[in-house]
Amino acid sequence: MTAARVTEWDRAAGFGLGDDVVGARRAEDAAAAQAVGAKAIWLDLLDSQYGGDDSIDRCAEALIASLSALDIAAVFMPLGLHHSDHVRTREACLSARIRALAEARLPLRVPWYIYADAIYREIPDLLEHTLLELRARGRQLEDVRFQQSGPREQKRRAIACYPTQLRALDSAGQLGTQGIFTDERFWKLIA
Repeated sequence: MTAARVTEWDRAAGFGLGDDVVGARRAEDAAAAQAVGAKAIWLDLLDSQYGGDDSIDRCAEALIASLSALDIAAVFMPLGLHHSDHVRTREACLSARIRALAEARLPLRVPWYIYADAIYREIPDLLEHTLLELRARGRQLEDVRFQQSGPREQKRRAIACYPTQLRALDSAGQLGTQGIFTDERFWKLIA
């Protein structure tokens, strides 16, 4: 999909008019997934910067369909601290989990975890505010400490697979990449 117009973010990432931005981002995803021994799977949904405004219900159905086709042991979703696409992903995951449990879709009756989005978790008070908001909505979250956070070098290799995103994050007016290599923080979704 070649860019007919260049968004501010894509320009900061180094893209220009006519570049295959989605193709480049998917190549970065595939390389990062390979670096951690995973496989990237993309849903037929657009980011908000490209006009994506799919409903939470549509996103949840796409997630259920994709996850149901996989042999999974757990689901990890972003806490959705700042970026609208991350918030929509979180809400779609929460909806998908509720539907999967109500409909007894067995492949999705696995533990669901929420993680604090890198970079955005560094914004003062945002993490605590988001957790309070979820708990006020009746979500029960249990702080989880995994025995190890994983090999740091493997994480560094995966992050290095995103040169366009790193360039944009370090551009003027953005949050930068401070905190990107810190240990992850997780919560198990109980209800």
